[in-house]
Amino acid sequence: MNHATTIGYKTENAQGSLQFANSIIVSKKMQEKNILIHSASARKNGCVCALANDSWIDREKKSFYISHPYFQDKKLNIGDKVCLDFLNESNPKISIVVIISKSKNYFCPSPTSMIQYFFKSYSEKDSLTLADMV
Repeated sequence: MNHATTIGYKTENAQGSLQFANSIIVSKKMQEKNILIHSASARKNGCVCALANDSWIDREKKSFYISHPYFQDKKLNIGDKVCLDFLNESNPKISIVVIISKSKNYFCPSPTSMIQYFFKSYSEKDSLTLADMV
């Protein structure tokens, strides 16, 4: 009798759980590899910061807060380029924007930044594809 059956699990269930855990680990490693590749590409295009398209980006107000960036090479200033909508398989386009102003927002819900950055599109072609980045 093996340990899995002694504690009340069938061996098949334990094997399935192990396969599921391994698939999560492999998926996480692939995600980390993609982040490294795309971070290098964003930097190559002059970006000093890359953010995921999440609730910290407000497209209507054209503003964002820094919260869990993929990378941030320096403190952001007016004129810096920022990569939004970080590339992945489900979102093949990104936006490169330029910071045009910033302000302190003491009522900001972000745990890491009270500075609200305002942006404009970097160019007429405001989105790039994976092919453009590499």
